[in-house]
Amino acid sequence: IAGIVTELARARTLLLLANTLAIAVSVTIAAVLIGLAAGWCIERCDLPGRRCWRVLASLPLAVPAFVASYAWASLGSAFESMGGAILILTLSSYPLVFLPASAAFRGMDPGFEEVSRSLGRGAWGTFFHAVIPQVRPALGVGALLVLTHMFAEFGALSLLRVQTFTTAIFESYQLQFDSASAALQSAVLVALCLPAAYGEMQMRRRVRVSRVGRGSVRPVNPVPLGWTKWPVSLAFMALTLMSLGVPLSTLVYWL
Repeated sequence: IAGIVTELARARTLLLLANTLAIAVSVTIAAVLIGLAAGWCIERCDLPGRRCWRVLASLPLAVPAFVASYAWASLGSAFESMGGAILILTLSSYPLVFLPASAAFRGMDPGFEEVSRSLGRGAWGTFFHAVIPQVRPALGVGALLVLTHMFAEFGALSLLRVQTFTTAIFESYQLQFDSASAALQSAVLVALCLPAAYGEMQMRRRVRVSRVGRGSVRPVNPVPLGWTKWPVSLAFMALTLMSLGVPLSTLVYWL
């Protein structure tokens, strides 16, 4: 036990823990925000070219994270850092949140929003009190997928030269032949996943969405974006350029 405590208290172990948590939490939060915003704009707003954007927003899943990391790293050493890793992994993993959120938005009953507006809530109040509770289980599932995927990510982080538990486990097993340290680091990594899974289950357990009556769900009228549809379209173009354009164009260049 004393050896385990000494190993866990090492400065390197604490650094690996800080790096792992920083990447996992930052990428998860960023992926949830992007996935939620993209799902809302595509499924519930009158965004031009919604069908095209729905496909393009899902395609980053077809590009492995280590391939995207190689493409970005070839542009310059500035991306071989913690900030570069968070950016690249967010662009690769946000579809894990976007896809379940989009499905939740498509199957949403507009009656809850109408009731919220009838109670005097505005657009933002209705969004946070009537829309978000319905899509929260989908966001929780997507966030759990991203979080656990970041805990297990290895290829992209090794290319970007960011040290986390996964890269340290590989080094301990394959380079240093230190199976004891690798086993302890693996145990810490598994322990990090348990509260994430428990939190997601608790979040789903507290959500109850019920309808009074047996009427069928009515189709949802798109929310007009007005003049903001063009800035939103530019944001989708920038997102597609970074998540798909940079990796694919870099690979074509190297080919």
